[in-house]
Amino acid sequence: MINPQTYLNNLNLKILGGGAVVTEYYLPALDLLGLISNTIVTDTSTKTLSKLKQLSPNIQCEEVDFRNYLNNISRQGEFDAVVIALPNQFHVEAVELALMKGFHVLCEKPLAMDAASCLKLHELAEKAGKVLAVGMVRRLLPSVTALRNALKNQLIGSLQSIEIECGGAYGWLSESGAFFRKENGGVLADMGVHYLDLIEDLVGSLQPISYYDDCFGGVEANCEFELLAQDRIPVKLILSRTHDLKNTAIFKGELGELNLELNTFDTCFWRSSQSDKLAGKLYLHKSFEFGDWLPTFNSCFAEQFVEFASAIHEQKTPRVTAKQAANTIGMIEWAYAQRNFLLSPAYSQQAISLPVSKVVVTGGTGFIGEHLIARLVKLGFSDIVVPVRNYKTCASAARFPIQMPGIDLLDYEQVKASVAGAKFVFHLAYGRDGGNAAQVTIEGTKNVVNAAIESGVECLIILSTMYVFGHPETNQLVDESWPYQPAGGEYGTSKAKMERWCLARAKSSPNTRIVILNPSCVYGPSGKTYTKLPIDLARTGNFCWIEEGKGIANYTYVENLIDAILLAANCETAHGERFIINDGFCSWREFITPLIGKFAHNLPSYSRSQLINKSDRTPAEMKDLVRHLIQDLELIDIINRMPILGSIKRQAFKLVPKVHNNLLQEQAQITSPIMLVNTPSFQHPPAWLADLFSSTITRFSSEKASKILGWKPLVTLSDGQEKTVSFLRSIGYTELL
Repeated sequence: MINPQTYLNNLNLKILGGGAVVTEYYLPALDLLGLISNTIVTDTSTKTLSKLKQLSPNIQCEEVDFRNYLNNISRQGEFDAVVIALPNQFHVEAVELALMKGFHVLCEKPLAMDAASCLKLHELAEKAGKVLAVGMVRRLLPSVTALRNALKNQLIGSLQSIEIECGGAYGWLSESGAFFRKENGGVLADMGVHYLDLIEDLVGSLQPISYYDDCFGGVEANCEFELLAQDRIPVKLILSRTHDLKNTAIFKGELGELNLELNTFDTCFWRSSQSDKLAGKLYLHKSFEFGDWLPTFNSCFAEQFVEFASAIHEQKTPRVTAKQAANTIGMIEWAYAQRNFLLSPAYSQQAISLPVSKVVVTGGTGFIGEHLIARLVKLGFSDIVVPVRNYKTCASAARFPIQMPGIDLLDYEQVKASVAGAKFVFHLAYGRDGGNAAQVTIEGTKNVVNAAIESGVECLIILSTMYVFGHPETNQLVDESWPYQPAGGEYGTSKAKMERWCLARAKSSPNTRIVILNPSCVYGPSGKTYTKLPIDLARTGNFCWIEEGKGIANYTYVENLIDAILLAANCETAHGERFIINDGFCSWREFITPLIGKFAHNLPSYSRSQLINKSDRTPAEMKDLVRHLIQDLELIDIINRMPILGSIKRQAFKLVPKVHNNLLQEQAQITSPIMLVNTPSFQHPPAWLADLFSSTITRFSSEKASKILGWKPLVTLSDGQEKTVSFLRSIGYTELL
């Protein structure tokens, strides 16, 4: 084995950009190689550099724009090199400038967003006599090397097809939101580039055939790409930033198949065509050429550094050249130019028109917000601002042409700046987790209201919840005159306090109309609590009926709610009022059965007390439960709504206080901004089902919304269930076929 220090001695690195890929991968790799003290990281963000120094005190940092930095430094030695870890749109400019200054360059993928620029950079590097390497670390995974060897040795005979699926809830630790800028491309440019490069490396050139994605003016979150490899071998690539896929790469041949599980880095699985059973596991005796490292992604980055250094020392061609990158980028260019719609949003037929202007949607990255944004785009709105707390839940909303500034709702000046010039503000955001959840719900809303009034916003719609009314045990229809009796623990209590303040503030707001909506249980495509959660639990035997499912479900299909939101924004007489939005009511059994399909027939039934008694968990089970729930950021708000669930969460964090931090660290080990999560199997249905799908008899009335707003639910329960089931099938719930 060649000592990597042979190549690493005298290597001085300048890393341009200090974002997530640097903190999560480059720093650990540099530490593994002992190169921290030889490295300088530049970035324009004080916060980013401060985080780097906390993680690695010995790293050298400079707060400077990459252009100024490169223009004002001189190459000190033959082995000085620049690593480009900037947002995609800056790659070409930075690489060109670094090469012109005499540096060797390692550039993060994608090298460029067009093939012509890749070829131009290839020629520039050749002319300068410098190494230009493209970072495609997936080629270096030990599992991929095992696959490559198996294909080379004809283990499965002649290749017949390739199918790769990679998908899960987006979870990249991005602070800038650069992933969602249109010029950087979406999931195809971000993750697809890895797999297109990998397939070409393994089987040769590819010919694109068809491409579908869900981009509606922003960046795609889901796509399907069909191609042909040599000998007309069909290739299919399916990617998602919003929902779980198989997360496998399957190479089928005449004698069997080779299977990569994308979150297993050391093993390639082999199945014979003679049996469905696993024939063997293929792995390397030594995972990496240059070090005895564990088969992790950090180790792949370390190997990539050594290969880069060896190419410089030996003046040889790097593993991935700019010319090779041009082939891959050319396919992505073709796809974006030929894109077809993967799935068009299903809009309500309600005839609603609003004057097109600037609008602000807080909480726009959530389930309801996504549907509201889609409708606004459909109505012709182009100046849509969606303030965000962080960028982990932005993948779906980013499919549309919106602005997503990072905003703290507790910072009044930030809020005021975001709503300035807006005609309509739709406030859907609330506190979800952490010690300040109630503060965000109450004080954050106050900031939005006051900023809207000060900025001259015409109408502010505030989304509350039916939980402010509690679950009155009455045979009467509950309407807006019912007293506040909040359910759902802190969630319902904080919403009720927020409502009271808003209604009082509306009385002193003559120019800005303020309207509150109280929706019931909202379901529909992309929904979580009343859409995906039941079947997710039923799949693992952890769902049940409460009192035979006889309790009353008050439900609202999401597009019906969007109708109500827009009608309220357009209603002059709605100022200072609140409206219950509820399609209707039925038993929980009637509501849920179509959404869980075959699982509905053999579900156990428990009373509330039986369920609570059955759901006592050991510390290990509690840790597993919290691990599952925290992985889905949307489910955190369920935790906060339910008194039982909230107590479970608090108890679990006492038992395992480092669970959340450990989860974040585990997520950072994933190879992409995709969280690959396995749903655990618990021994009993969780006690909090008694809160979510309770046996109450409460029925809510929307008569006021009908009379004043002119609202009525155009999508019936059966139609809404059918649309929801169709969505669930489309994202892999094959049990509903």
